[in-house]
Amino acid sequence: MPEPVETPRLRRLTPRERRRRFGSRRRALVVAGALLLAQAGLIAWGQSVHARWLQDRLRRSVTSELTGYARALSSALAQRAALLEGLRAWMAVGSQDLPTEFPAFAAQLTRGASGIRAVQVIEGGVIRHTYPDSGNQGVVGYDLLADPRPRIREDLLRAWERDSVTVSGPVDLIQGGLGIILRRSVGAPGDRSAPVVAVVLDVAPLLTEAGVLTRKLGRLELCLTDARGEVFFGHGLPADAAPAGVDVMLPEGRWRLEGLPLGGWRGATLADTRLFLAGASLLALLITLIAYLVVDRHYRLARAVRERTAQLSSANELLSEAVEQRQLSDERLAAALRAGRVSPWTLDLASGRVDLVGLDGLDLATPPEPTADGVLEVIHPDDRERFLRTVSAGLRDGGFELEFRVRRTDASWAWVRTRGRVLPGPAGPRSLAVGALADISQIRDLESMLAHSQRLEAVGRLAAGVAHDFNNLLLVVRGQVELLRDTAAGQGVEEDLDAIESAVEQGALITRQLLTFGRRDDPRPERLVLDDAVREGLDLVGRLIGASTRVESALGAGDACVRMDRAQASQVIVNLAVNARDAMPDGGVLRVSTWVEGGPAGGPGEEAGGSADALASPPVGVAVLEISDTGVGIPEDEIPRIFQPYYTTKEAGQGSGLGLATVHGIVRAARGTIAVRSEPGKGTTFTIRLPLAEGEGARGPARAAANVDAGPPVETAVG
Repeated sequence: MPEPVETPRLRRLTPRERRRRFGSRRRALVVAGALLLAQAGLIAWGQSVHARWLQDRLRRSVTSELTGYARALSSALAQRAALLEGLRAWMAVGSQDLPTEFPAFAAQLTRGASGIRAVQVIEGGVIRHTYPDSGNQGVVGYDLLADPRPRIREDLLRAWERDSVTVSGPVDLIQGGLGIILRRSVGAPGDRSAPVVAVVLDVAPLLTEAGVLTRKLGRLELCLTDARGEVFFGHGLPADAAPAGVDVMLPEGRWRLEGLPLGGWRGATLADTRLFLAGASLLALLITLIAYLVVDRHYRLARAVRERTAQLSSANELLSEAVEQRQLSDERLAAALRAGRVSPWTLDLASGRVDLVGLDGLDLATPPEPTADGVLEVIHPDDRERFLRTVSAGLRDGGFELEFRVRRTDASWAWVRTRGRVLPGPAGPRSLAVGALADISQIRDLESMLAHSQRLEAVGRLAAGVAHDFNNLLLVVRGQVELLRDTAAGQGVEEDLDAIESAVEQGALITRQLLTFGRRDDPRPERLVLDDAVREGLDLVGRLIGASTRVESALGAGDACVRMDRAQASQVIVNLAVNARDAMPDGGVLRVSTWVEGGPAGGPGEEAGGSADALASPPVGVAVLEISDTGVGIPEDEIPRIFQPYYTTKEAGQGSGLGLATVHGIVRAARGTIAVRSEPGKGTTFTIRLPLAEGEGARGPARAAANVDAGPPVETAVG
């Protein structure tokens, strides 16, 4: 008997190998540290940009609010100026008995106007008449030209000189308090003998009417300055704080209204800035950790590959020596070749004779004659020219390798790979070519399946990424709606904002469903209300099947719960619905029903033992999901294979063969069963039975198994 081949054994790591292993970790730490520093710089720049954006947005918001106050204040002053113009027109008539008629006219003129302290008539610089008398007794007879305040005298002289309303103040009133005085000369400009009419306004009611005093407290510091630049409301705001400001247009001149958030622009946005910094820092740490793990894994794998290569090299040397010492018999070699589906061949270059061994083990057709021309007859016509070109070049160069198609014994085509070498022969140093032929059809099929699966996975990731980005856009819209609720309160846009917010919620629901359906995580079973899960799946189905297919649903499981992964539940419904859509190219009806049955999982039409290994729970009842279509149906001989991976009845390029296999795997993982009934030309029905979640009874409207339509004659069940 031959000596056994010695197999290399694993050994302990030497100190040097340990140092090299820890060195790879140090390199990974260096890479992660450099990445972290780069991210820190990027975060600092991003924080600066984000802070400026927040401050600019807040400034626009404050300016918009100040503009509203300014417009309201200008409108209030314009209304009082209009009252003054009416009083001037009445005085211009000149036939009134002022002592008796002035109070009545002034009372009628100021009715409904708030904040008016007094209406006055000034003659020769002296206040002769005033209304009302209450609170104004001390001003009648007061000589304004003799007022010690130069501003009062200048404002009165300016009223005589102008042919429009003049604004005086805010000033300290003779009656007490802070007020604004609107004056208008009754005569021509420059006529100082003409009477002057005046309206005295209290500042506080005027600001209240404009909304300045009734604003939301604790958010802004306001400052109102007159035409001279003197502050008469609030406190002066520092110029280096860059407060937001708007002009308040007056009948004469303008005021300046400025606002600044409490704590300044930076303080008002500090919380959002810190939140951005925290989120960015957390993301940077996560990226750094992932980078460290990836780099460390790379070095470990590289080291493991080197070590394993050395071990394999040593083992290969031992095996080569063993092979050289042993010569296998012809029978054992032939048996091994048949088992490996390999056929050796030889080509005598001098005579052109080809000897092939073991073609029957590969189910390949035998050439009609043992010559090169005979071999060409069993090669696919499209591959013959390439075969001749490659073999001719290989015979000149000393060797070749080629993949081509060969006819099988059943007239189909098989992919084979052949390798050949030129060796010395009886007729000379390069007179013999030897090689082997191997069937690689299965490898080709597996490579095609793998490529298709990778494309499907890429499409799933793309769908999840688009949903994620769309969800980010919805977050921005929702944030703007909340901001508009604060800034546009009371302007009659609440219903519009509610409509926008409702649309955002609907969009968010759609994106959550897409993200859940596209998830590639391990299953996460949870208690699901079956009817709710079906509704979520139908939301996705409605976007997939098109308008030519009508969806009918009869959800009668009530509040019955099952235990399975939410995303996988949606995937089951979508996969079956898409299969139904493809089976109804001209449109049709897709029916989805649910109900609860008493007893263990199982039902009419299931094969014996169809659910015994899937349900190992007490007979507490099952929830039933049934999906049927009015499509072309499935032939009877194909039903036993429809749940096999990569098996499809569709045309090439229109199906992956994974849809029903995925459904079967999900149902089985949920400890349930799936049965199919189909009749060609009439449609197909899939019935899924799932055990109720622990603690659930046979709740909801139940449908007895005996009342279920047995359906067309073709039926199978998979446990």
